[in-house]
Amino acid sequence: MMGALSDKLIESKMGISWLADSRFEPAFSSEIGKKLSLAGCKMLYFGLESANERVLKCMDKGFRKRMW
Repeated sequence: MMGALSDKLIESKMGISWLADSRFEPAFSSEIGKKLSLAGCKMLYFGLESANERVLKCMDKGFRKRMW
C-alpha cells in the first residue's frame, strides 16, 4: 500500500514530507525504501507485535515469526 501511495505522490509532484507506521514484512526491500524516500517519506516506525509464536497466534493478524 505504501508503494502505491508513493507512486501517486511521485507522479503528482506534491512535494510533501510524511511518515508512516509499518511492520516487518518479507516484501519490504531497499527498492521500496528508495521509492518511499523519493515520495517524501522521512521516517518509518516499525512495530514488532511479539516475538512469541503463541501470542502471535492469539492475535491472529496473519503474521508469523520467521526463523532466519
